[in-house]
Amino acid sequence: MRRTRTAAAIATAAALAATAAVLAPATQAAPAATTKTIASGLITPLRAAIAPDGTAYVTQNFAGQLVKVRPGKKPRRIYQAKQPGAEVGAVSVRGSTVTFAITPAEEMPPERALGRGFLTAEPRSAAAPSAKVMTLRQVKKKRGKSRTVVRTLADVGAYEAKRNPDGGVTYGFGDLDPECSAMLPPFLNPYSGEVYSHPYATATTKSKTYLADAGANDVLSISKSGKVRTVAVLPAVKVVFTQEVLDAATAAELPLPPCVLGKTYIGEPVPTDIEVGPDGKLYVSTLGGGIGEILPLGAVYRIDPGSGKARRVVDGLFAPTGVAVTGGGTIYASELFSGRIVRVRKGSSRVVTVATKPMPAEVEWAGGKLYATLNALAEGPTGKLVRFR
Repeated sequence: MRRTRTAAAIATAAALAATAAVLAPATQAAPAATTKTIASGLITPLRAAIAPDGTAYVTQNFAGQLVKVRPGKKPRRIYQAKQPGAEVGAVSVRGSTVTFAITPAEEMPPERALGRGFLTAEPRSAAAPSAKVMTLRQVKKKRGKSRTVVRTLADVGAYEAKRNPDGGVTYGFGDLDPECSAMLPPFLNPYSGEVYSHPYATATTKSKTYLADAGANDVLSISKSGKVRTVAVLPAVKVVFTQEVLDAATAAELPLPPCVLGKTYIGEPVPTDIEVGPDGKLYVSTLGGGIGEILPLGAVYRIDPGSGKARRVVDGLFAPTGVAVTGGGTIYASELFSGRIVRVRKGSSRVVTVATKPMPAEVEWAGGKLYATLNALAEGPTGKLVRFR
């Protein structure tokens, strides 16, 4: 998943939200949920992690910051990226260790495209520094004082450059005649999985850190010593371009020629969040590529971390960027552009809307309670971390 910080791009996000609200599939609605604000005044809070004592760690992605929120206290910055424009995200917490990721700044191209859209745009600089997964710990010193120790756990950008796990997958339109292909932007024609890493979410266990890499379209595991292994490459998204899809693309300011009608488009999956469920399996939300920003093509997959076998357990979601799993196996997901938080009970495929909130990015289940970040792509410091009553 790609990101941008410009006012124009935030306006684009608002337009996508309006389009998504119209095209979002109808779901059964639960009683209206009320919330308590845990922190406000946040800038692009795309990720959050909640410790057992209620302490929250929230990323201000586009500000390159990680903040800590103790119960009843104001947010306190505990990390600032050194490189101007770098993104900080993918936060998780276990014990005294906070895990997060740094994605270096790159130029955002002005165009959007299916499969490489507002959130998945084509990277510009292959020579940019690698994306890294980091750990942060507060180490106590004498006289009750403490110091912050930050270290690199793994250079996942270097791993992507070396392995490129989805390099054998072809995305784009693959069955067009030359005349039709010539009418399309180059990035809609066939291309192989590119070398690009955008670590978007982590989940930490006693022995490993699992990473959902939105740029690489895969799930990785990282050992305590920093050894990286590919767990799974997420399934690509296949869409037949009906008139409805063409109309949705036009509404999203991407008009396409009629010659693509009836043709199949292969989109990048774009994993956006990852959690370890009570069954030990990995639960991963996928955006569905750039086309998933204008159509309900998002999903949640359950992945066996040993074999890498992925099974889709929820589909038909609209731009899901957060997933949470309760101890009983209930799945919650946040739909960024449609403004919904939905629930799917264990063993069921029925999607129930539990809340309608502005731009919910993250959902977390901790201490028997549901948390979410809101206004995640709004302009200015208007983001919030809330807890549902």
